Amino acid sequence: MVIGIVGKIGSGKSEVVDYLRDAYNAAKFSCDEVAKEIMVEEGYEIDNKQDFFTNENILERVRIELHPKVFSRINEYINILNNFYKQKELIAEKIVENIRESGKLDAFINFENILDVCDIDENKNNRKYYNNLLNNKPEDIFSHMEKTLNFSKKRRTYYNKKKKSNSNNILEFFEDLIIVESALPSEDMFNICDKMIYIDCSYENRVSRLKKSRKYSDEKIKQIFDSQQYYEDFYNRYEYKILNDGSKKELINKVDEVMNEIYIACKQ
Repeated sequence: MVIGIVGKIGSGKSEVVDYLRDAYNAAKFSCDEVAKEIMVEEGYEIDNKQDFFTNENILERVRIELHPKVFSRINEYINILNNFYKQKELIAEKIVENIRESGKLDAFINFENILDVCDIDENKNNRKYYNNLLNNKPEDIFSHMEKTLNFSKKRRTYYNKKKKSNSNNILEFFEDLIIVESALPSEDMFNICDKMIYIDCSYENRVSRLKKSRKYSDEKIKQIFDSQQYYEDFYNRYEYKILNDGSKKELINKVDEVMNEIYIACKQ
């Protein structure tokens, strides 16, 4: 399942994404990072010390010109992971077999193990393409694959205990979860994601957070907020909304509640 997380700057969407990545072992793709990646490939100089989307000219270029490219690239990453998820048990068996044959207990997962088993894309089925793709993406897909195999092994005993008591397990349901994070809502994102979650926050709290965490001036905050007015056009289309005006614990509880709602809706 692919879940999109959208929110204005200072809303706390990154906290939500980090929690889903840690608690649900979700793979995460950031539209901001993919946009940077593409712009660097096209020869645009990116100053990592400067907030990427506080520059209105860059913001407009990403919104109008780069969005299709960004989501096309993310779609490639999602396809790679989905093919991996479908075959992860086979891959795990192959790795165990290799370890047994080599006699090395410290053997680790490598590109050969993954790419030899996964028929990821028949049209681009060449080693150089995949090695470049896996090495140059914003989030390390390969590390996530390795973590997922280890993560699954650790959870297997837990799942078996749950199954004996005939209990459904929400973590097992979201075992192959992919998160797409974006500061810029768009039709492309709605097309890619199965579910969309909007992280909302009061104006005052967003201002307070940006001053505290990023040391932004009132003028800079106003400039950013004014550039994000188009958010309202998408507001009513989000299936799930989370208001993040409380503590981090309250936010996590709300995220878990939404994930449970998605789980119940999908199981019906």
